[in-house]
Amino acid sequence: YVLSRDEIESGWVDGRNDGGIDGFYIIINGHLLSDPENFVWPKSGSQLEVWIITCKHHDTFKQASLDNLAATISELFDLTLKNSELRGDYSELILKARENLKLAYKKLSSNLIQFSFNFAYASRGDTSAIGDSVKSRANQVVSLAKESFSSCEADFHFFGSSELVELFRKKPNYSLELDFNESLSSGEKYVLLASLKDYYNFISDNGALRRYLFDSNVRDFMGANRVNEDIKATLESEDSPDFWSLNNGVTILTTSASIIGKSIRLDDIHIVNGLQTTESIYRYFQSGGRDTS
Repeated sequence: YVLSRDEIESGWVDGRNDGGIDGFYIIINGHLLSDPENFVWPKSGSQLEVWIITCKHHDTFKQASLDNLAATISELFDLTLKNSELRGDYSELILKARENLKLAYKKLSSNLIQFSFNFAYASRGDTSAIGDSVKSRANQVVSLAKESFSSCEADFHFFGSSELVELFRKKPNYSLELDFNESLSSGEKYVLLASLKDYYNFISDNGALRRYLFDSNVRDFMGANRVNEDIKATLESEDSPDFWSLNNGVTILTTSASIIGKSIRLDDIHIVNGLQTTESIYRYFQSGGRDTS
């Protein structure tokens, strides 16, 4: 999700009485939930994803780390209990993260289309040499999550030294190609007409929205407001006019652009206008929509 430094810090709960949890991140429709009061809550088509991270400096993956996590999960995920009724002694950061999860689940439960937990254990160990007892405990953690939330999916990820180095070296790709149908040009300025599907492929990476391309936008996605609901209705209706005839389009700034055939190569991409349109298109295809144009 290419979180900022401040966003990463907001979910870091490591410290005394952390219950074996070092990172606790709640992501709703691709946006990190850090301040519930100022968060733009979706009214439909909600996707809730939770990442819980355990990070150790060990040179192996140890069962004791997951023993602690399993005990914590079995209690924290029992939302019938108030914080004051928990048997364990948990820090304020952990309790706040639990309350945020509880709030998100209550607000979104009626329109959830996807709910998932991802547990991650990171160390300097070798993921090809994880002991059976550690794997068994990881499976137990996954089972505890599924038992606590019957409608959720859950998975466990091990990150060893090799995986961490690979992730560290991975950089956002700001140089991409966009297929198009028609084009007009004047000097280094281009006006392109692209299909919805081709634009979706341009802004997504293995199903995830390339949110870093929108860092220069003055606004974040505004949620289910009137304009975005109209965009959604246009996309979903087969009787609607051509989508782009009703839309102002998307503005992209680049340091260089070159057309080869029916494709344009763009470098140092910044999408400065069209975030609401882009996110609506992304959500449409993510929910199974088709390009009928």
